[in-house]
Amino acid sequence: MRLRLAGAAIAAWIALKAFPSLAAAQEALVQVAARLEPDPRRRDVYRTIYGLFR
Repeated sequence: MRLRLAGAAIAAWIALKAFPSLAAAQEALVQVAARLEPDPRRRDVYRTIYGLFR
């Protein structure tokens, strides 16, 4: 599902009182397939790259 469409649908359901809050809608509708966390061992590399990006 495209993210914009999903966001619009969630906002509509909240407006229609199908969910009491954004947090409740998110908990009911969003499924996390995988969570990616930065590798703390590569902190210096991330800082260097971020400095170039800024």
